[in-house]
Amino acid sequence: MFCSNCGKENEENAKFCIGCGKELMPVTDEKTDSTEEQVWSDFVGKNYDYYKYKWAQKDDPARAPSWNWAAFLLGIFWLGYRKMYKPIFILIGVFLIGDLIEILTGYHDLAVHAATYLPMICYVMVGIYGNALYYKHAQTQIARARESYDDNMVKYTGGTSGKGVAGAIGILAGYFIIFTILLSIFTSGSIVFGANEGSHGVTDIKSSFSADEEIFYEVDFGEAADVSSVDVHLIQEDNGNELVYAQFEEWVEPDWTGFYNYLYDPDYDFLESGSYIVRVYRDGDLLSEGSFEIKGTVY
Repeated sequence: MFCSNCGKENEENAKFCIGCGKELMPVTDEKTDSTEEQVWSDFVGKNYDYYKYKWAQKDDPARAPSWNWAAFLLGIFWLGYRKMYKPIFILIGVFLIGDLIEILTGYHDLAVHAATYLPMICYVMVGIYGNALYYKHAQTQIARARESYDDNMVKYTGGTSGKGVAGAIGILAGYFIIFTILLSIFTSGSIVFGANEGSHGVTDIKSSFSADEEIFYEVDFGEAADVSSVDVHLIQEDNGNELVYAQFEEWVEPDWTGFYNYLYDPDYDFLESGSYIVRVYRDGDLLSEGSFEIKGTVY
């Protein structure tokens, strides 16, 4: 190491010049800092100054919460844009678990609420910890790039990616396909109930109703009906005994695998408080079954 003041050569680790006594400046460290800064800038690419500012505010940027609006509003699309694919699969897995619990519990009110709010909670968490998640991702990818290649390859492993966004869209599409498969597997031959109906089926799904609520039901045969009508039995449960409360016919198309319709209107019908079973028969064979309960009294 040479002294910048007198030009005297000194040992590499010397702190003061042996010629003039001036403190030796750690030139090597400055170069290292400059190189490290460039590596991170190359990896992040767009909006590096934003992330640098956010990370510099925290003692432990890999764990500390720090709000990111893009991460919150765009969720898995932001993750794909920043090439963070593992968190996308984790989020999709969490969504599927919530959906599966909802299906397996027969759309229990608590499960329905949990499945509804779970994605919102996840997106809020991504917004809160998005910067930390990205910092940890950058650390890992930069280290891997240096092990396998060199600093010049870092920018190719990082940056942003339109293909990553397309990949996130593909993963989301896969989620809907898996959800549809799960729905067909676990709801085949079942009946769900709800307080409203939409253009594609029953909505506001639940199994417990107040006496002044309308009730709609959606039936899944599990196969094509192959008949023009099915028999519907409304049965009241009372201390283990079953009483046929009502029996009627529903007209269907032979190629239908199910249907949805109105079941109960408190303005025109009357059902006592209690537990009920709905069974759908085709030529005497049971096709579908579901249950619900009514609480309270209509005055």
